[in-house]
Amino acid sequence: METDVPDLERNHLHWFRKDLRLHDNPALLKCLENCENFYGVYILDTEAWLHLKTNSSSTIWRFILQCLNELNDKLRNFNSRLFVVQGSPLRVLPTLFEKWKVSRLTFNTACDLYSKGREDVVFSLASIANVEVITQTSHTLFEIERYIEGNGGNVPINLEEFQHVFSSLGQPLPPVECVEARHFANCATPNSDWLEANFGIPTLEDLEFVDMSNISTTSLMNGGEDEGLGHFKNFVEEITRYDEGKKSQSPRESSRLSPYFKFGCLSVRYVCHEVQRYISKRDVISGFLKGLETRDFFIMLASRIRNWDRINGNPVCLDIPWEENSEYLKQFRQGKTGFPWIDANIAKLKQEGWITYEARQSLAYFLTRGCLWISWEEGVKVRDRSLFMAGVGAEEKV
Repeated sequence: METDVPDLERNHLHWFRKDLRLHDNPALLKCLENCENFYGVYILDTEAWLHLKTNSSSTIWRFILQCLNELNDKLRNFNSRLFVVQGSPLRVLPTLFEKWKVSRLTFNTACDLYSKGREDVVFSLASIANVEVITQTSHTLFEIERYIEGNGGNVPINLEEFQHVFSSLGQPLPPVECVEARHFANCATPNSDWLEANFGIPTLEDLEFVDMSNISTTSLMNGGEDEGLGHFKNFVEEITRYDEGKKSQSPRESSRLSPYFKFGCLSVRYVCHEVQRYISKRDVISGFLKGLETRDFFIMLASRIRNWDRINGNPVCLDIPWEENSEYLKQFRQGKTGFPWIDANIAKLKQEGWITYEARQSLAYFLTRGCLWISWEEGVKVRDRSLFMAGVGAEEKV
């Protein structure tokens, strides 16, 4: 098999995960230090998706592929590129270590238990291949361990307890500098026709396991770092114009940033740092910051409580005698309950892949305690199929 890889030292590989951006990407900066040959890799874990989410919405995958294409375009501006590989990271990375003679692997750590367990295996695989590993934290305001250490070594289970710990930690670290052309000045990205043909970004049609029946061409949520930064800028400008008396109506309460936090197109630390300048402008800004704090709370719980996203084996989940009504559940999934607000939000969710925090709460209450008394696990299935920020610990009030 042709690889066209030069036999040089300092071949560095950055594993893009939930950090599909150039701003505030500490692990990427570490990868570019003392680097001669740079490989930016995104692994489409198709094995996991085939096993867990066989009916994944095309709207979600459209968003992901937009993120990858934009990141690839930005890297090409630096005479580099994004290498996309399909398969399990535990199979892909050892192969790349050998073929590209990788000497350093960098990545930003994940928080959920599944990913943390996989990271431990990656460390072992890298050690066997004599590859240096450097990891950083960038998906939360603080490292998860600091919340636990601040609570005497115990996981703060309730929100009030967590908020007390959060307030004792001071301000989050400021974002690191944005990756620019100068960071690539002394390194190159090997390329060839073979690499172009075998490590390109797939199309939706290439991903045969994606459900194409409800593909949306009208979604307001397009993937990518620039899109996320644009939504953040619009949110802040709207609040500022309102406070300056240039708008008669109230500003929207939702920032629409949660999908961009989910996939790492937008850094939560960057947003927190930038929005501090407006904290005295309006109550909604204070509420927004509280939402970022609450986001860390749920991510922390998902990182420490086993089976967080299910009932069986979940040590903090109440044993509730849920009803089983297949017909009601079918009507809920199809958005045909007869309740206009509920049905409209289900339709919007399927079409655009995103609804506001208030709308998500409405659906959750309706499904569980409000009317149907059906298990929240069924709601998780609806969420995972269509919602951009689906995943444990992703209840962001943003």
